[in-house]
Amino acid sequence: KAMTPKNPYRMTCNPYNTTVGFEGNCTDPPQEEYQLELWETAACGVIYDMDTLDENQCPTEYDLQTYDTEQELLDAGAVMTHWGACGACSTTQDLAVYLEYPDLTLKGQECGTRYLTDGFEEGVRCFQEVGYTRRRIA
Repeated sequence: KAMTPKNPYRMTCNPYNTTVGFEGNCTDPPQEEYQLELWETAACGVIYDMDTLDENQCPTEYDLQTYDTEQELLDAGAVMTHWGACGACSTTQDLAVYLEYPDLTLKGQECGTRYLTDGFEEGVRCFQEVGYTRRRIA
């Protein structure tokens, strides 16, 4: 979980703030519009920086890259994280949390309760206790 993205995207709006799908390009730097439109054929992949190894010989940094096709991703030697463009969802740390806790229903209920009783920051802190990163919208 202790890896750092070398090319993080910063959210500039809430892409889910609409009832009819994606609201637009909400990342800085902006994502390639055509890759966003490819949706189900584009693939997000991780390329590990083998020049940044820790004491266990594990990389500590990575690049996220959107590829037009799964074959382009494989040809580049990337590890696929999901279908669709990179950047508007999760860091690899967040993806590791999903793998570690495949059913987050109870934790989600707990964090929702903490939000309702103690405020927004306490709800966020609750999810960070599981290991999620905090994504800020500018």
